[in-house]
Amino acid sequence: MLAVSKSFFNYCTNRKVLDICSEYMGAAFRLKALRYYENFGGQAMQWHTDNRYYDGSKKDGTTTNTPGLIFLSYISDVDDGEFQYIRGSHKWSLENKYNDYSIDFVEKNYKNDIVGFKKPRGSIVIYNTYGVHRAKPSKNKNFIRKSLFFQVDKELEHSEPILVKTEFMSKFDDRLKMYLGFGKKAGMDLYPNTSLETLPINKKIFSEITRWLLGRFANKLPGFLRKRIRKVLKS
Repeated sequence: MLAVSKSFFNYCTNRKVLDICSEYMGAAFRLKALRYYENFGGQAMQWHTDNRYYDGSKKDGTTTNTPGLIFLSYISDVDDGEFQYIRGSHKWSLENKYNDYSIDFVEKNYKNDIVGFKKPRGSIVIYNTYGVHRAKPSKNKNFIRKSLFFQVDKELEHSEPILVKTEFMSKFDDRLKMYLGFGKKAGMDLYPNTSLETLPINKKIFSEITRWLLGRFANKLPGFLRKRIRKVLKS
């Protein structure tokens, strides 16, 4: 998104965002992950925390005590399937060495501490990566919650690969350089891992793939046939 959307770039690198990170984490922090995502009706998201190891040095699901913040923004009105957070959970979750919590555990121990955030689009929720949270399940099969997510934490050596369109940068200081990880290794895989295998097959995608295949095929033909096929593809 930092490579395709100037609006998201301006939001993600806004001075207020960096000031909040500075106030919470001190002088050193790094953008770790960012994505657009959707929640759908019928899904049942696990209660979890976001303070996971990044570099593969520990087993999946083990926690790190590196301080961090999540910035979650709604880009659709949310009156169902909202983000939920267990009040005060960032104070006790580090006592556990795991990230995921069952629905039964939460219902039994923290039912009265669940806080929901039904908010209009444009609303931003900022929460501690130690906090236990989820998207509330929705029974509405037509439900879609559209959100933007990015994570910042104090550890500087690992992040997902950050792709940036440099023309979006009107100014470039040392804090922004540190935040975006310039000069630092990524060390993490890009998420979500996309490929032809994960590409949705619909009419638009199928048409684009067909045009691409025909274009490649046309390259092998004599000149007059190649020109004729390319003319058809452009029409």
